[in-house]
Amino acid sequence: MLDVNEFNHFRINHCTHLAEKQNHINGIENFLNQAKCHLRKFNGISKAHFELYLKECEWRFNHSNFVYYGQAQDRPQGLDKESYLTVAKLTAILRLANSLDRSHKQKMKGVKAVLQDNELILKIDSQEDITLERGFFQTNTEFFKEVYSITPVIRQKKKF
Repeated sequence: MLDVNEFNHFRINHCTHLAEKQNHINGIENFLNQAKCHLRKFNGISKAHFELYLKECEWRFNHSNFVYYGQAQDRPQGLDKESYLTVAKLTAILRLANSLDRSHKQKMKGVKAVLQDNELILKIDSQEDITLERGFFQTNTEFFKEVYSITPVIRQKKKF
C-alpha cells in the first residue's frame, strides 16, 4: 500500500531562486496538491495501481470544468458576482496562457496580441513545431469566447 497522507513541502524563495534547477515548479506543485487531496479519499493505494490513479488525477487537472456562479455550492464566503466574474476572466486568460507552453519547452520566442473585429489574434514567433500547443489552445478557446465574446486565434510566424 502507498500512503498519501505524509508529505514534506519545502518553501522556495522564488525572488532569489527562481528557475534554479528544480525551483520553477509552480504548475507541478498545484497539480500535486490537487492530486493529494483526491488520493487521500482512498486511504492508501496499491503500488500496482498508483500510476493509473495518478493518470486519473492528471486528466481531472487538465479537464476540470469551470463552476459557474449560480452552480457553485462551495463558493467562498463573501465572493460576490462581480468578484466571481473577475475569477472567470482570469481563468480564461490563464487557461490560454497555460496551453501556449504545454510541452514546457518554451517554444514561443515572442507573442504579440492584436484585437481585430471579434478575434484576438496571437502572433507567435517560433521555429519549432507547436502542434501540441495548438491542440490545447483550441480546447480552451470556447471558454475564453464565452467569457469575453472574442475568439482567440494563433498565427505562427516562423523566424529563421
